[in-house]
Amino acid sequence: MSINLQIEPFSSCGSNLSQLWKSWKNKFQIYLKALKYHKEENDVQVALFLQVGGEEIRRRYESLDIKKAGDTEDPKLEDIIKGFDKYFEDYKNVTQASYVFWKMVQAPNESFDDFLMRIRIQAHECEFGATAEERNLKDKIVHGISDNKLRERLLRERKISLASVIENCKNAEIARGHAESMQTLTDVPTSEEINFLKKDLNVHRPYVRNFQDARQNRVDPNRKVICFKCGRPNHYASQCRDKRQPRRNLNVMEAPEYECECEHEDNEGDSNVFSPGPSQSNDYYRLSELRIDNIQNGSKWFERGFVNGNPTLMKLDTGSCVNAISFQEISKWNVVPKFQKCKANVITYTKDAVDIIGECMMTCRINNVEKNLKFIVTSIDTYPILSAEACEEFGLIVRVKKQAHSAINEVKKFDLKSELNKLMNEYQDIFDGIGRVQYEYKICIDESVKPHVAAPRKIPLSKENQVKEQLMKMEENGIIKRVDEPTDWVNNITVADKKDGSIRICLDPRPLNKAIKRSHYEIPCVDDLFDKLLNSKLFSLFDVKSAYWHIPLDEESSYLTTFITKYGRFRFCVMPFGLNCAAEAFQRTIDCIFSKHENINPYFDDIIIGSENEQLHLKQIRELFAVARKENLKFNKDKIQIAVEKIKYLGHVLNKNEQ
Repeated sequence: MSINLQIEPFSSCGSNLSQLWKSWKNKFQIYLKALKYHKEENDVQVALFLQVGGEEIRRRYESLDIKKAGDTEDPKLEDIIKGFDKYFEDYKNVTQASYVFWKMVQAPNESFDDFLMRIRIQAHECEFGATAEERNLKDKIVHGISDNKLRERLLRERKISLASVIENCKNAEIARGHAESMQTLTDVPTSEEINFLKKDLNVHRPYVRNFQDARQNRVDPNRKVICFKCGRPNHYASQCRDKRQPRRNLNVMEAPEYECECEHEDNEGDSNVFSPGPSQSNDYYRLSELRIDNIQNGSKWFERGFVNGNPTLMKLDTGSCVNAISFQEISKWNVVPKFQKCKANVITYTKDAVDIIGECMMTCRINNVEKNLKFIVTSIDTYPILSAEACEEFGLIVRVKKQAHSAINEVKKFDLKSELNKLMNEYQDIFDGIGRVQYEYKICIDESVKPHVAAPRKIPLSKENQVKEQLMKMEENGIIKRVDEPTDWVNNITVADKKDGSIRICLDPRPLNKAIKRSHYEIPCVDDLFDKLLNSKLFSLFDVKSAYWHIPLDEESSYLTTFITKYGRFRFCVMPFGLNCAAEAFQRTIDCIFSKHENINPYFDDIIIGSENEQLHLKQIRELFAVARKENLKFNKDKIQIAVEKIKYLGHVLNKNEQ
């Protein structure tokens, strides 16, 4: 297999010769390895270096004293490159590189990845050092990004790492791209949405400058003309002598957000002359174009879906017999489908012919339902149209048959409160006892850390009885077990007061935490959780009861949690509170349980659900309860907030109007 690779000769055209040389040197070294010339003899490599480098490299090579005194052999390629490195090192200017670095900003159409790559390369030239480079990169990103709102959000964070800044910028760019591809109807002004013309009309109204010429004022008796100003026949509005305000009741709908143009159509074959009096005209005044600048309440007749894998906003047209899409729409796709000639004639309901380019079969997916539909491709730039038949196939519309009045009266209104009470009674078991999932956890220990045996810690006399009762209760429930044999690790405990007056026994494993190898796991981003709850009208929040105790420990890990008390030694059979790996282990477990349920959002021991309507909310709560029963997950009934319009969550207040 022959490979034809070429690199440009070295050129000193530029202000930073050191950077130009470094860039060309890297290209040459890649070139050597790509063509396997690095395995050739030294004289071949040197010759190739001088040939590929061009005139400037050869001229500088002759001027450099690379040979060592007394050497008779030709210098090696490595020595030559080192000589050039030393030569161009004199042209390196860290101050100038730093100046360029701090002047760099993100270009208007530049992606964040490209901007990050540019400033990273420039930062290497500045020789900041590892620690300073990370700090300066973080500051440069915040200073130089083009998104002012994102910059403001980053500046609110007092302590934020470079990795977090990069992640925030990438997520913001991705979200902005998705939002632009999902523009709502209000963002896109459309033209030619409605066409009320039956045919092209080219009727010009006579223009009357003044009333001095009687011939100009005369109206052809064969033409039916109605004055737009007074509503009377046989004259135009420009000839009207009525000084009153223009007539308003001419079937013209006032809508300041619409721009309309009207054309006049004559009635043929009627030579009646109208006498003064109330208008009896049968003339047709039809809208020739409707430009919609802003529609706020029409989105219910639009549906988002995918056509051939491309996200598309489609208009539901129950009066259409065909599916239609514009050529302007499909020309934006990466893969444009092939058309077939369309023999059918398509007209609007006003009998206007539609310009057809062709037809083709396309795969349409809406709400996880996929169908192969035939689309006609038109030259009119408008929204894709789904026919009545397609709307029924996707379940977007329901054909309602006429029913008797008595049957309609029997329809009962949906009562969410009643349905929730039934659901709570049906799943009463998920609120009783302490849960235990099937995912067993193993604690990994760094063997180089010396085990620690703690001395028993004194407990306040006022709490001794509570501690003793709590230990007995935990032992009965299988949370802890008594330990009689020797163990390498012995921990202390701490006693924490609860709001209800009871106590919580927590492990104090500070020496043990130093030996634990954490299995790092990404905790969900709060902003991502809030994005999922957008447009929600109802919220429900569930608290997992004794969350960490849901995770069982294997026997070896259990002995690591051995703790000492006045009443003897015990070990935890489940994940205790206090271990540095507990939070990540629980989040991983809860994410695994609900990985297939997008509408259920767990964040540690809080699980929130947001829905747009009552029926959907009830369905999602039932789904949560079913999974909880299957996985033996238990909720705290006293802390539940269910089907509320306003909720406090993670320090924020969410409601149906503002989020």
